[in-house]
Amino acid sequence: MSLDLAALRQVQRHALSAGAVAVEVFGEALDGVRAEVSRGKVLSQEPRSAERVVVRCWGAQGGVAEVSGTLVQVLAAISGTIAAADASPPNPSSGPERLNRQLRPLSLDDPRWLAMSPRDRVDLAVEAERAARRTSDVVEVLPFRWEDGRVWRGVVNSRELAQEEWGTELSLWASARLAGGQVLTRHASSRTFSTMASLPVGALLVRAASELSQLPDVTLPSSVICAVPPHCSAALVDLLAQGITTSSRGLWGWASRELVSLDANLHLLDDGTLPSGLRSRSFDERGVPPIPVVLMQGGRLASALLGVEEARARGLSPTGHREGGVVRPRNLALKAGSRSLSANLSLLSEPHLFLEHLAGLDQVDHQVGLLDLRATGWWVEGGRRVGRVLGVPLRGTVRGVFSEVGALASDTDRVGHVDAPALILRGWSGAS
Repeated sequence: MSLDLAALRQVQRHALSAGAVAVEVFGEALDGVRAEVSRGKVLSQEPRSAERVVVRCWGAQGGVAEVSGTLVQVLAAISGTIAAADASPPNPSSGPERLNRQLRPLSLDDPRWLAMSPRDRVDLAVEAERAARRTSDVVEVLPFRWEDGRVWRGVVNSRELAQEEWGTELSLWASARLAGGQVLTRHASSRTFSTMASLPVGALLVRAASELSQLPDVTLPSSVICAVPPHCSAALVDLLAQGITTSSRGLWGWASRELVSLDANLHLLDDGTLPSGLRSRSFDERGVPPIPVVLMQGGRLASALLGVEEARARGLSPTGHREGGVVRPRNLALKAGSRSLSANLSLLSEPHLFLEHLAGLDQVDHQVGLLDLRATGWWVEGGRRVGRVLGVPLRGTVRGVFSEVGALASDTDRVGHVDAPALILRGWSGAS
């Protein structure tokens, strides 16, 4: 990789010599492979790489400007960035961060990476695809996609801050097609090869697809209760956290964030210090170590994720969540219940939809909170799976679905960056 602390210090020295009063430089670089596998063979494999450098310069009057790009691009743009900083209004809450507490290493760098060839790493996807094909002969297993990367991150500034770390990231996308043409997918991510090898993502997907293929289609009623297993509820937990961290005014139909009131059993924690967490990092792109933050307690909004400037303006500590130019959640954990999903369902006498997949969660307007999704899963009556739905409309609102949660189960899985329990959620509509 071309990036290291020496390269970041070179950018810092260049900016200071060009007239910047203070400078902060963050860099990250990735090396890895992406591949597609099918029927036990590698169809394609290519290297993947990325490089991003972010430079913040402070001018003589206290204004700040930033530029991002490759190392070559930011070096060429330093003079213009300093001129923009000189022309910007002063911000008393701005300025580089000083590390004032012991840094705890949090990023996970699997030592096997350096001992494995790219083909060795892709073999994890090959084995997952083979296991999926062995699971059923009535489902068409589509090509699986694999991506991996070893990431270097570093940050330096003119207040003598200098930090760096390495970390590994592995991702697998499994796909299968039912006889009617409906495609199901599942995604798994991990920081280590041992964890990724233990996740039967392909086999679970094909088993679900096989069960769905043997049932008749049903039409959802106007009012729907959903049983949501962890691999689906994780996306809903992430949806809650995204709304909390990105909406600055009204949220989910409430006039202000202070009025938000969901089910009293909802307790949501953001913990960027979680061991082996997918988004655990020793520092964010401002050099700030993460701290755990309670986002929701008893269904009410609690603490907020704070960047450096916002935290200083409030007289608080930044929480270490700035990545990719924005403040975003790290590892999320929704507090689980004390009874399993099976036990909760045994107490549920009404027919319900047991979900396998939800699509459309990435298009939610958090200020309005409308959920216009596509659902795939089993229709359950009297404890038996009697029918299926494949990509049918499922509608609701964040406010309606989460204001009265039927159950928070004890079944919890780590799905990506979310520790998610199974849920029973009312308030859905199967309107055509």
